[in-house]
Amino acid sequence: MAFQVPERYAERLARDQQVRFTVAAVAREFVGTVDFVDPVVQVPGRTILIKARVPNPDRALRPGMFVEARLATEVRPEAIVIPEDAILPLGNQSFAWVVADGTATRREVTLGVRTPGFVEITQGVDEGEQVVVGGLQRLRLWRSRSGVEREPGSNPLCYSCPHCHSCPERSGARDD
Repeated sequence: MAFQVPERYAERLARDQQVRFTVAAVAREFVGTVDFVDPVVQVPGRTILIKARVPNPDRALRPGMFVEARLATEVRPEAIVIPEDAILPLGNQSFAWVVADGTATRREVTLGVRTPGFVEITQGVDEGEQVVVGGLQRLRLWRSRSGVEREPGSNPLCYSCPHCHSCPERSGARDD
């Protein structure tokens, strides 16, 4: 199998790297090993030619098939990865709502590598912490009567501040 990689990844390419790919005509994933990295950058597209060896015992792969390849240029087993849907971009910053003791707290996060559906977090979320994935638009900061910014649900007597009627801190002075 042969494919092109943008030249910006040139220093990360090496023989024996694992490559995973799918083929539109065949509904399964294939795994191969990089066998050749062209030392010359192809001028029209500023790409580097990569060739990989792929086992094909059932001959499902044929010449000319279109592949979508993923080449692992670096492996970080300790990386913290969360679903992309958990990220709330606001301006030039990214946030995630982290759940602890039944309370969601908005934290600024620093993003690392993105893959389809997932994103690496380099700062802001620790290993084992839960993040909110759905309904982010319904979470917001609010002010209590004392003027202190609080997270929805941060009052232990209330599970849905500032919307419930039993909350003793409900003041109507919400940050909407």
